[in-house]
Amino acid sequence: MNRSIHFSCPSCLVQLNRAENRLICERCGKKYEISNGIGIFLPEDERPYASFYDEWYHNPHIAYNTHRIGRLIKSSDFVNKHSVIFQHLLYTQYKRERFFKKVAKTIRSEFDNPLILDIGCGGGNPIIAQTGEICGIDCSMVALRNSFAHNNYKLLANGSVLSMPFENNMFDCIISSDLIGHIKYEDKERFFKEMSRVLKKGGLCAHLLETDSDNFLKKFAQKHSDLYKQYFIEGIGGHFGLEMPEIVLNRFRSFGLYPVSIRKYYTYVWDIESFIALFDNEYRDKSFVLKSVLHFYTLLCRNFKVKLTATAILGLISFLVDVAAPLSKAEGLMVICRKQ
Repeated sequence: MNRSIHFSCPSCLVQLNRAENRLICERCGKKYEISNGIGIFLPEDERPYASFYDEWYHNPHIAYNTHRIGRLIKSSDFVNKHSVIFQHLLYTQYKRERFFKKVAKTIRSEFDNPLILDIGCGGGNPIIAQTGEICGIDCSMVALRNSFAHNNYKLLANGSVLSMPFENNMFDCIISSDLIGHIKYEDKERFFKEMSRVLKKGGLCAHLLETDSDNFLKKFAQKHSDLYKQYFIEGIGGHFGLEMPEIVLNRFRSFGLYPVSIRKYYTYVWDIESFIALFDNEYRDKSFVLKSVLHFYTLLCRNFKVKLTATAILGLISFLVDVAAPLSKAEGLMVICRKQ
């Protein structure tokens, strides 16, 4: 199937013409640079915001003391060799992979050679890239350079998700992972409107997204606002716009994106590695119970096989609890929506 896949001017949505290493809008006269195959559309006022993510991508774990975690489960050759098995056994560790495999299956069943947009794509999504022709946009040039997305996506833009360089109703599917919780509160409405604009009627959007929560762990963390900002907002990669799950779902609905599948995650039970990373710091001395749990978890981490087994058991518990827990207790959602 031959089709034109091209950038459009973010200002007037007219198809851009390429002249050497530039893209030119014939209507408004604006020019956009191309750097190593990536279209540069980032507005000047968003460069400080993008710089935060450029620095974070250089060292995403810099805010955390991870030496007590030991060898990371997903870095294990044994786990990676048997990843098909462990993706089912380790519920909390592989939620992203399982979700996007489900999304990929849905896309294949509904569309023939779809055009897909990965918003806030970072390094790219290899699972979804196998289902059709895929484009990506991210504010961080560090994330885009020399990545899977750079080498495999049809179009790649360094730009703002609030004014994307794509025409109306261009995409059959839109995906994002760990993006929506990063959109600032004042930009939420504009983001959802822009996402709906570029998605075709009847198209799907699928998102793994972070939310605010009223579960006891989150409420405890928020009591210490300085630590919460350091470890849960900035350290984790800029969770500047976390909202309660129902608020997020209503935002989808208000722009004609109606959920057809909703799954909660991280309601009450977190995986061992994430728990240690987020709480094994100044939080440790804020609660005797927390300190005791951290001590127990760090003992488990001294032996990789013990940690692996404990993570599998906690994953099963987490799955059962997530199914039963109220929506407001979720730390995140996996949502598939259809545009009406």
